Amino acid sequence: MRTPVFAVLIAVSIVTGCASRGRQAPEPAREQIAVAGKADADRLWSVALKTVSVRFPVKSAQEAAGTIETDYLIGPLSETGFKVNVATGRDLAYDMLHTTRRRALVTVGRDGGTPLAVCVYRQRLVRPVQEALPAGTYSLDLTRGRDSALVKQRWVDEGRDGALERLIEREIAARYRAGAS
Repeated sequence: MRTPVFAVLIAVSIVTGCASRGRQAPEPAREQIAVAGKADADRLWSVALKTVSVRFPVKSAQEAAGTIETDYLIGPLSETGFKVNVATGRDLAYDMLHTTRRRALVTVGRDGGTPLAVCVYRQRLVRPVQEALPAGTYSLDLTRGRDSALVKQRWVDEGRDGALERLIEREIAARYRAGAS
């Protein structure tokens, strides 16, 4: 009996995690926000804090240093509450197949330099063959078959999530320009 080619392609894409990226579109320009004076910088800080807290649970917010650091959010389906921490449908599909987590680090400049910098870091859980998922999470992860002797680091860095960074920057810029505080 011959296996249909389509079924083989589906199986290969699931096992490899749909890793084929194809051609990458050029990265769009980052949002530019003009901040003039302490009052504008304070307003930008407030807008950034409110915007980031919609997507991630805030771990620390140090206004004097101008940094907002969030906790990792395992997504998209978790007990941490409904927080949308994906920017594209492709990321959502990837997160459904793999147990991933993201955290954000936002810097609001106060010294006249870059007024806003958003960094979102993504990691994927690597777990031994028979180990269960973290409490409250759900995944269709079919790539979990790793020998426990080979699993040295639980969460593997997958780099930065540029699409989500740009989305958060656009949201902050839109709220700032609309006069939110």
